[in-house]
Amino acid sequence: MLSQLGKFKLKFQIRLGIKQGGFGLTSGLLTAPVASYVALREFRQWYNQYAQLWGAEAIHFFPWLQDPNAGEPCTASRAFQHIVEAFEHAVAHLHSEWNVQGDLQDQRDQNTISTLMKEHNCSQFSLDCSLDDAIRLSSVAAQSIPMRCSSSDLCPNLQSNESSLEQCPMTIFELQCPLELSDQAFKTSMSICLGVPVPHARFLQATVPDYAQIDVWGDFLLNNSTHASRSRHSSHERLAYCLARLATKAGLPSSARPSAVPCAEDDSFRRGDIVTSVAGLNVASASYRFASPTDLITDVTLVHPFTSHHQLKDDSLADAEARKNRAYKADYHAQGFAFAPLACNSFGQQGPDLLRYLWLIADRHAQRTCSGLVPSSVFPVSEAHCSASASVSAFKACRARLYRQSVHEVLIAIYEAVTERVLGRTYALQAYPEYRAFFLALPTSRPGLLPSWPLPIHGPPLSSSSLSSSSPSPSSSPSLACASA
Repeated sequence: MLSQLGKFKLKFQIRLGIKQGGFGLTSGLLTAPVASYVALREFRQWYNQYAQLWGAEAIHFFPWLQDPNAGEPCTASRAFQHIVEAFEHAVAHLHSEWNVQGDLQDQRDQNTISTLMKEHNCSQFSLDCSLDDAIRLSSVAAQSIPMRCSSSDLCPNLQSNESSLEQCPMTIFELQCPLELSDQAFKTSMSICLGVPVPHARFLQATVPDYAQIDVWGDFLLNNSTHASRSRHSSHERLAYCLARLATKAGLPSSARPSAVPCAEDDSFRRGDIVTSVAGLNVASASYRFASPTDLITDVTLVHPFTSHHQLKDDSLADAEARKNRAYKADYHAQGFAFAPLACNSFGQQGPDLLRYLWLIADRHAQRTCSGLVPSSVFPVSEAHCSASASVSAFKACRARLYRQSVHEVLIAIYEAVTERVLGRTYALQAYPEYRAFFLALPTSRPGLLPSWPLPIHGPPLSSSSLSSSSPSPSSSPSLACASA
């Protein structure tokens, strides 16, 4: 179902590094040339160094290496001519294929050169892709946002050397127990990140002829709030409760219960999703001054980066944050509350204020966790400066670890929420044997992501004719197609 170009792009992206938006499954074609170059260079550098110490006892002076017809002793380059030729070939290959310069005096290690090759590989891939594919690739790769922003209410008044916060949706592959992604969430979310239709859409596209004209990518289900509304509501609540739990665990009392969140206006029920007692963590905001006990109201929003016609939105996160600020910020400021929109999208991208919120959580958590982290018995009393420096380093390491853990936990919640919204109308499809058989077919006939969990085999058979007869017209809602299937 994927074109040859689509399959090529899929395989190419998978082989990119995790921070470049891929799976980190580096091809041997990328690592073998640099490994050969570094090994040959290291040998030649080592031998040339020690040959000067050995003098006449160097290996290339051994009698069995001498040419009886030559009038002078054999040189090192002639004794190891095959190594010299292989090294020159490796240097020429790196320059012609990867634009990487190399020579005998080079001191770079293999990892440094491999990084340059990966960057060249990724940039070339981005140039060869369409504009939408390039934006999608950059969206799921590593990205950083400023730690402080003059227009944000989340501006911690803390002494810190950090100037930016980093997040990469593809760090999902660094997760270990207990932060694991469910099988269905992995298949659905990775399909979106890799630019292929989600599993149920690929199945319906192949079995229901009219489906290709309706919602082949599954975008309509993720954009239209009137369809699968129950799953949209429950997934939104789970994401909000996840953030509130992280803040409370860190020592910032928070609640996602609607009754605990103040209304934006006295005469309406419009309100945010979470209220957090920030205890003055945002007093450095340049846009608004808050007292120490000021409460922070946050509103969670999960958006889809594609339109219902599968056109990539320019900046889904910035638009989502702007909408929430227009809806709530002025009204909450008038009541003396701070406000921050916590936006994320189906790619797993987390908005600037969401990352700042998680950093504040990690900082407060580290303050509580790392008190007394470095015992005084570790260092002599006379070395107070050394002990203080070690304590600061330990605190920063703890804070960085807690921040990454929080970002990963929210990333899990995002991907699970996206999948819940998709499965809200399509889960029944998995009860049919044809659905299982479709994904268990040989990759050559039906390439794609194979399910790894056992699907139910009971239920009435589903034939192509029955699907076709019950499928709606192209103008109908895709949710009805899923429901009738």
